[in-house]
Amino acid sequence: MEKFTRYTPDNEIFTLRESIKARYQTYHAQDRVKYPAFNFNTNRANYEPLRESFEEELFVRGGIDRQQKSIHIPSTYTLVLLFTADGYMPDRKILETCFLYAEGSATDLAGKSVSAPNVTTGLTKRLSLPVLTGLIVLFGLGSYFLTLKRTKFKQASGLHMHVPFSAVRYPRLIPIEGEVSNADTVWLVVKPDNESNYYVAYPAKVNSHGHWRVPIVIGDSSLYTTDRKFQVRAFVNPEQTLFPWDVLHKWPKAELASDIKEIIRRDERYIFTDDITIYYPSDVHIVPHQLVMEGKAMNADTVWVVIRPVGDHRHWVQPPIKVEKNGQWKGVVYVGDPGDTDICCPYQIRAFVKPVDPLKFNDMLYEWPKAERSSRILNVHRGPKIK
Repeated sequence: MEKFTRYTPDNEIFTLRESIKARYQTYHAQDRVKYPAFNFNTNRANYEPLRESFEEELFVRGGIDRQQKSIHIPSTYTLVLLFTADGYMPDRKILETCFLYAEGSATDLAGKSVSAPNVTTGLTKRLSLPVLTGLIVLFGLGSYFLTLKRTKFKQASGLHMHVPFSAVRYPRLIPIEGEVSNADTVWLVVKPDNESNYYVAYPAKVNSHGHWRVPIVIGDSSLYTTDRKFQVRAFVNPEQTLFPWDVLHKWPKAELASDIKEIIRRDERYIFTDDITIYYPSDVHIVPHQLVMEGKAMNADTVWVVIRPVGDHRHWVQPPIKVEKNGQWKGVVYVGDPGDTDICCPYQIRAFVKPVDPLKFNDMLYEWPKAERSSRILNVHRGPKIK
């Protein structure tokens, strides 16, 4: 099983953590009762004042509309992971919200009239990046998401993409790496075969030795993109401002462009077997956060359930469930965060027997795990607590 995390250097995450702490300290200094000092450990209750300071910073002082879909205040569970789980990476909206809070950009922008960024030729639309998200990127993330200005007095050169190799089959999430001289950032663009769209991927930061590496997503999690060809190309100093998840109609013009690598997406999924059955819940069911699942799996000792929020690359491993001698199994799993945040959100649930690589509760994967056997995928919606 290949486990990857979205690429952000460790020092970037460390800086984000310290910046959030520093921002919270300003709230603590103003009101020690409402915003008490606390230990950044695995106790979720500790983080409630921090979460409240996010709302104060963004919605009250920053004047951002609470209905703004580009803003996603992290839950206390997410904050625990951010501060205690090495290698954990929040999704894009949460990450950008954290940067906005840490940098105080919402407060700086409050009351100012700012127009939307220019959309250049070839850019057809931005995926879930309205004007506010553009502002978040411009003021909160700065050079991390924007194309950095060209290095003075030195021209970028020698852009090479060493991995991937053309005509090779790769999984959905693959590391792309190469080298370049006199550049800070390398942008990756992916074009699916027989499509007119070109998808901007997450940029790679170039280290002091001229090397760069970043994982990108090829296709989606459905079988539709299995065995399809994809073209990957790297760019340095593009003429137009790029953002991750932009959709273009052609390769962008840039100071440097690499050769095109054409790769093949391989199938990472295993065929389900009829002897792994989920009795409850049923498909298209409304389920609570704490869900008791049951089913049947012959010739097995343990069933592993994995839950994936629809539209999210993350797959969450649930507590292992013991299988009785007659094949029956029954155990508790957790759908989304507790509380009302995830109510009505869609989820996919799947059961596995004898995974190829060891699993443990709360593992976060970027694909369904490889296993000897697996059930069908159930599609459910998160509902309120069942009384």
